[in-house]
Amino acid sequence: MKKIKKGQEPHSLITYKSAKPNAKWEEFRDERSNYTEIKRQLIDDQNGLCAYCEIDLKQTGSSRPLDDFRVEHFIPKSQNPPPNWALEWNNLIGVCHGGRQRGVVDEPLRFGEASCDAYKGGKNLQGVILNPLHVPIGRIFKYELTALEEKGKMMVDLQNCPQAMQSQAQNTIDDLHLNVERLRRMREAVIEGLIEQISLMTSSGKEISEVMETLVRSQLRKRNNSWPAFFSTIRCFFGETAECYLASINYDG
Repeated sequence: MKKIKKGQEPHSLITYKSAKPNAKWEEFRDERSNYTEIKRQLIDDQNGLCAYCEIDLKQTGSSRPLDDFRVEHFIPKSQNPPPNWALEWNNLIGVCHGGRQRGVVDEPLRFGEASCDAYKGGKNLQGVILNPLHVPIGRIFKYELTALEEKGKMMVDLQNCPQAMQSQAQNTIDDLHLNVERLRRMREAVIEGLIEQISLMTSSGKEISEVMETLVRSQLRKRNNSWPAFFSTIRCFFGETAECYLASINYDG
């Protein structure tokens, strides 16, 4: 999970709420042009990543295979009292299908044990887990980079996560099932890919410091306004080299 900065509320949502302030989410969603605008804005705000696990919200542009995207209500959309959480812009975030959707793009990798909102279900976890809109800037989580059986495991970064947030950070991992084997293995693959690139580049005679700086610039950059999948895993892998680079590009997430 990394910090999300919400963009301006889509005009279609503002207009719809003005006309139907008590409408249910399903009613809004069924008006496809409105939903499409919301979807586009969420993906853009989140630079293409799931708000919870940071897998890429892969789009296919067709009905089969399915996009790996859905709208999550951080506070359950049925929660009372007002506001109408179903249509509250700051309550809407974009997430993946959490491993529970058949026919999704890259199904062999993306289908399996539940995570993200598919595991969270309709529980109100406000104040229990971290809200990606409100996490502080900087590294909150770290990832196991070496242990063979646990490589890719997500952990609270106790050195960087504010102490007052550490319990919520651990709850975030547990209550969203972010260490499910499916996700751990995908993060492991990212780490192994980086190790392989380093090995290839250093074997050609390049200094490790040069290699790390070159790879950081290559890996931690946006492509078509999207960060790479598992951005925080890559950030953790490169450590202070990544922090220096991100500071140089004025990254504030």
